[in-house]
Amino acid sequence: MKLYKTLGLFFLFLILSSISVNAESSNNLNTTFYHYDSGGSRLDYTIDSNKDSFYYVYDRNGNLKRKIASTGYSVFTSSSIEGWEPYKLRDNNAATVWSSVNRGNEDDIEWVAADLGTSGIVGGVELTPRGKLSFPVNFKIQSSDDAVAWTDIPGQTYSNFVNDGLTHSFQFEAPVIARYIRVYATKLGKDDNGHYYFQLAEIKIMPSTVATSSTTGGWPASRLVDQNATTMWSSIARYPAESTEWIVFDSGSIQMIGGVQLYPRGTLGFPVDFRIQSSSDAKSWTDIPGQAYRGYINNGSVQTFNFDVPVIDRYVRVYVTKLGTDDNGGYYFQLAEIKTQLASVAVSSEINGWPASRLVDQNATTIWSSVARYPALSTEWIIVDSGSIQMIGGVQLYPRGTLGFPVDFKIQSSSDAKSWSDIPGQSYTGYINNGSVQTFNFDAPVIDRYVRIYATKLGTDDNGGYYFQLAEIKVNLSTVAASSAISGLSASRVVDQNSSTIWSSIARYPSTSTEWVAVDSGMLQKIAGIQLIPRATLGFPVDFKIQSSVDGKVWTDVKGQSYTGYVNNGNIKTFTFDAPILARYVRVYATKLGTDDYGGFYFQLSEFRINKSK
Repeated sequence: MKLYKTLGLFFLFLILSSISVNAESSNNLNTTFYHYDSGGSRLDYTIDSNKDSFYYVYDRNGNLKRKIASTGYSVFTSSSIEGWEPYKLRDNNAATVWSSVNRGNEDDIEWVAADLGTSGIVGGVELTPRGKLSFPVNFKIQSSDDAVAWTDIPGQTYSNFVNDGLTHSFQFEAPVIARYIRVYATKLGKDDNGHYYFQLAEIKIMPSTVATSSTTGGWPASRLVDQNATTMWSSIARYPAESTEWIVFDSGSIQMIGGVQLYPRGTLGFPVDFRIQSSSDAKSWTDIPGQAYRGYINNGSVQTFNFDVPVIDRYVRVYVTKLGTDDNGGYYFQLAEIKTQLASVAVSSEINGWPASRLVDQNATTIWSSVARYPALSTEWIIVDSGSIQMIGGVQLYPRGTLGFPVDFKIQSSSDAKSWSDIPGQSYTGYINNGSVQTFNFDAPVIDRYVRIYATKLGTDDNGGYYFQLAEIKVNLSTVAASSAISGLSASRVVDQNSSTIWSSIARYPSTSTEWVAVDSGMLQKIAGIQLIPRATLGFPVDFKIQSSVDGKVWTDVKGQSYTGYVNNGNIKTFTFDAPILARYVRVYATKLGTDDYGGFYFQLSEFRINKSK
């Protein structure tokens, strides 16, 4: 039995020596690849939800040898030599080198692949060789969505390539949409001993903001975003006119997009039939309502397409099904520039002439209105973008007098405008609007980017129809957030410069429950420590740690600032860090709570102050 087990492990090792395996989690946030190098060591990497990479190097017995952190995309390879692992391709150090195993034949195959973590637009690849050594002679650059099926990138196949030892930049005429990019070598170069390898110091993927279905030589897609309306991109010639071409534009992150501007090549090459679409991943596309056109006539001026309802997505695509003609009568899609118009508000629906833009026009006399709904128990919503992840302390709603204000609704928050959380204490039933500005202050401010008013029972207008109507929506920012708060003992009290006012979490049972309070210093800066003023000897945490963050979402423990069995004598607590940290947010994260004067378990605090480093 022992012999069979040994043989099985040996054959498994042989298989894994020649391939890389992709095991991707169901939520698509973490990815793991692994392979074995020539010395039997295994290399794993993961990409977390922040797109940071972590490499793990194991010996042949499965013992962890090293863990290496890297910001940005990861790389994996067909093979490697111990001491020349793939992570060295991403350490921003041209003196460190990855190497494939020694091949006895120059026509053997080796490759290097980069994983971007998610699909994106790629405009090229930059390769830094090991001087003049071991750079491939014949190779091609490929793209993939799944690291299994690979597609050759047009114009990126090379034979008898001469490596001069300098960094090589390979720009794609037509940028591609992909998650993985691979350099696939079919004829290897020599090292200083005359052996055949693929060796490389660095690989860098060059992102792009635009991709196209095709490109005519000398009319590259990059011209669409060069801020120069005299330069043109052109698709290849198509016959007949009823052919498909497209442009994809990347706005950089998921956000509210209110429209698109297209700068034509005069009256030439502009599509006749097309639709405008949006996507969060550049793979799955949704038609934008009201943005499908047939028999479109282009007058040669800038064409502006305002969306009736802004979309919350990252990518916009102009998808053409009937092409225009150029000056020689051929059928093309040709364009000088493409620009997206961002918005700060989105709605579930709107009436023509009562657009969502009125909600943020700083004019309380203009009104947005949803469409009419029947019955009153219908759903409508408004989303407002605060611009970045930050602490939000409340919302102000300016009604249309006593008309069209929701009866049942809740206020929610989100970091990505996709996944929403109800804000505690902000759900309302049978709400009565008196026509004045309605202010909703959150007991515990939230750390998020988007706020949504989600109505499930609508108000009536002056004709008796059921609508959601509003003049303005404003987000009130805060400098503090907490995990929970008791009504009347809000989190804002810890930054009110008044040590006689108290914030309190809700009561928790047992004492080993989690509560936290976080403060925003206003900007990324060096922080030397914090001061906490307790509620005398009451409600101060027993077990807690101090954490920092640059974005209010990902938290890191501050070195030397974890406490167990802490005894609070009622005095001001000063916590000085061993070394100043670079952060914007600081949080006290309690895992065992103190008691109040009635014996309940709480986190209670009077003041929270950040001490900045000089």
